[in-house]
Amino acid sequence: MPISKKQKFLNIFKIGSIQLSIVLIILFILESLSFLVLSFKKGFKDTLLYHPLAWKIYISRTESGSPINLGNFSPLSQERYQPNSSYGPLTINDCGFIGNTSIREKDCSKILKSQNYFKVFLLGGSSAAGAGVNSNEETISAILENKLLKRYPLKKIKVINFGAGASYTYRQSQIIKSEIINYYPDIIMSFDGFNDAWYWQYQHNFQNFKLKNNKPIPNWADYSYKNYLFNLGFQNKRGNYLLPYLFRISRKISSQFNSKNDPWKYSPEYILSRDIYSSPKIAARYFYNNIASMALLSTFSNKNVCFFQILQGDVHNKLNMTEEERKNLENWKDKISLKYRDFKKETHQSKMLSMYEAYSKILFQDPYDLKKELKGRYKSLDYRNLMNEKGAGSTNYIDNIHTNFEGNKIIAQQMLEDILQSNCL
Repeated sequence: MPISKKQKFLNIFKIGSIQLSIVLIILFILESLSFLVLSFKKGFKDTLLYHPLAWKIYISRTESGSPINLGNFSPLSQERYQPNSSYGPLTINDCGFIGNTSIREKDCSKILKSQNYFKVFLLGGSSAAGAGVNSNEETISAILENKLLKRYPLKKIKVINFGAGASYTYRQSQIIKSEIINYYPDIIMSFDGFNDAWYWQYQHNFQNFKLKNNKPIPNWADYSYKNYLFNLGFQNKRGNYLLPYLFRISRKISSQFNSKNDPWKYSPEYILSRDIYSSPKIAARYFYNNIASMALLSTFSNKNVCFFQILQGDVHNKLNMTEEERKNLENWKDKISLKYRDFKKETHQSKMLSMYEAYSKILFQDPYDLKKELKGRYKSLDYRNLMNEKGAGSTNYIDNIHTNFEGNKIIAQQMLEDILQSNCL
């Protein structure tokens, strides 16, 4: 008996439905596997929010109610934070910096623009920002502000925390130029050293970056440049609505075979870094030039501004670590070994200490005679041995560089003493 047209259509529809179901099941399995792989590398939340629908749902529940489309930093200097967000457990106010109280400061813009406050700006990386403590009140800037207010109760004093995770001297020179000199600063304190040395020693070997000949990068940070590319339209922070994780994995695989997809070819610093030799002496020259830029920008903007350069130390500078600090350091080294191909536990200490020593030496030599030319408005301070002198017997570090509340109190007290010994207050 011949098959009717209707039956043929039903048979074709049935076979097609089965084939389509198989394809959809395979795509679902591949998408799920892609999600798991990305979650393992990027974390569950970040991977989930790569889907634009998940991102919209997440954003609709946030305080701002609108998508964050400029990354975590200012598009100009890659240094400031998204207003009314957070940095770990720390609250970021509506001006884009970490306030000195957990309650968001709503008058921060007025204070920045006011000439009625004595303003101290603190610059630096995550240590200055407050990584290592659980509340804004435990940061270096908050402690320093309280100490200054207690000493001068009738004076309007504000310590403004412009510290940012991953920041280093070059980026700080840009934010001084673009913003701080317009906010009537009285003292600018740069708490630096670690990130500059770290990028020089390791950043060119971070994860799968393959810079030619593994040369150091003098003025660069990983996600600073990623945000730069994103703002230019070279990178999309969100995926497609359909199969975003599978497409992301596919693009990552294809980029390994197609050099045209390599974003590093757009980076002038990638090209320049090929000609730089891995020498602490050359690294120190870059570091000092950045410091000089900051000092000159600060003091030339206002004849009353003082600039303090503070060379920070890390836990390796502490001669008598506590047992807790030793464990913290080992745990940190184990984690870092997974991210940096060139990181070796046995050589890390000597590498970093040699960089610190080169930095200290050139700051002491002061090739541009900043101390003389700026007549007391420039101070170069060395805090490498601070924890040996004032933190002996106590745990001050939670890893290799970040200090806890006790460590922050020691640093803030030393900053206070250095300010009082100057003619800047």
